[in-house]
Amino acid sequence: MQVPMNRPEEIERAFDTRTRDQYRVSALVSLYNSEKYLPGLMEDLLGQTLYERDELEIVFVDSHSPTDDWAVLRGYAARYPHLRAIRTIQR
Repeated sequence: MQVPMNRPEEIERAFDTRTRDQYRVSALVSLYNSEKYLPGLMEDLLGQTLYERDELEIVFVDSHSPTDDWAVLRGYAARYPHLRAIRTIQR
């Protein structure tokens, strides 16, 4: 299933570390002021059996959070595959 993208003028930044075209399950995570919760959330998602089998993609949508959600996501993207993130221009 293809995840619909925002219109290009609504996207401030994006990255994609996915290694496959299709996954069995997509976890969609909306973020706003979530920096302090991201480590626990990532630990839970990365521990899923489907992720360990490369069958789970994780899609984040950062709604232009004023905290460092995007910086934290970039750090995870450098270490883990199967992540996709979009940062919108406004909330």
